[in-house]
Amino acid sequence: KSRTPSCTTSSQLPMNERVMSRVMHLATYCGVATMLLLTVGRTTHTLSSNSSQPVRSNGVKPDDLCITQLLDAIPARPLPRMRWLHVPKAGTSFASVLYHSICPELPANQTPLRSKNGKGMVIPTFEAELNASDTITCNYDKFVYPRGGHNPISKQELRLANHRDVSRRVKFVGMIRDPRQRLWSGYNNGCHTVGHKHSAQCANLTAKQYAALPDVRGCQTRMLNGKQCNSKMAVTESHVEHAMMVLRKHFAFVGLTDEWNDSICLFYRMFGGTPVASSFMNVRDTSEGDTGYNREEALSVYSADDDPMDWRVYQEAKAIYRGLQEKYGMPMYRRTYA
Repeated sequence: KSRTPSCTTSSQLPMNERVMSRVMHLATYCGVATMLLLTVGRTTHTLSSNSSQPVRSNGVKPDDLCITQLLDAIPARPLPRMRWLHVPKAGTSFASVLYHSICPELPANQTPLRSKNGKGMVIPTFEAELNASDTITCNYDKFVYPRGGHNPISKQELRLANHRDVSRRVKFVGMIRDPRQRLWSGYNNGCHTVGHKHSAQCANLTAKQYAALPDVRGCQTRMLNGKQCNSKMAVTESHVEHAMMVLRKHFAFVGLTDEWNDSICLFYRMFGGTPVASSFMNVRDTSEGDTGYNREEALSVYSADDDPMDWRVYQEAKAIYRGLQEKYGMPMYRRTYA
């Protein structure tokens, strides 16, 4: 007869490797993680919990989401020179992770802010504040331009990814999103990414009609091919193959928006640093004025057929992400969506 486990806290458990599997079981069962500080040399490793919550949440404590790695874990590697691929509706909040990675003195609650009129991020203003600070230093060489906006990956940037001079080499980082969720989020945010947000045309579109617009589907594939998200370029098989190649060969980190918390923990696990609460917050909340967003609803409205090219790219991104989880000893996310 099975016995329901109790949600024992880390303070009640001995600090050794023998109990780690038990801790992980409890964390999975209870839906929360226990924080254990296991320091190897001078590096504190982080490990994500199998949280039952598939997406980020505001106000969450980072030590409720990331627990430490086993003592024999692969060490964190040096932070590469990063270029962020920011796909629309795939996680603006990732900027907080990147800035905290290059600005070690940045207060945990200080993040890139939204502009006063609610349109976009004010990266230049935010950086001006950082540069004017006497207590905060940032290594901008590790986070190269463009640091804001939805900029596709250019051919010149791809050449830098393979540069002979390692000091000039740039690798990409970013979040890729389930296209069904990205479409639903965009539709409920006034037809975002179309180029005519909140327009009269949007008001008359159904969710399916929105997804069928030529400048909506294939967004992530286009950006990995050097085109704007809402470009009129028709996405072909060769574009999909190129996009998957770029993800495999030129990305230092691939996360999944739909597994936000685990993705953030994986980033810190790979490159070191201490998770901060703002890394798990939605600092770019677009719920104001939206018609409403429901994760489960998206799966009832859209299928892979609504964005088949991005679906294939997403599956490749997921495979890369799972490989990174395995390589760095991260627990696999248990709740998955077909």
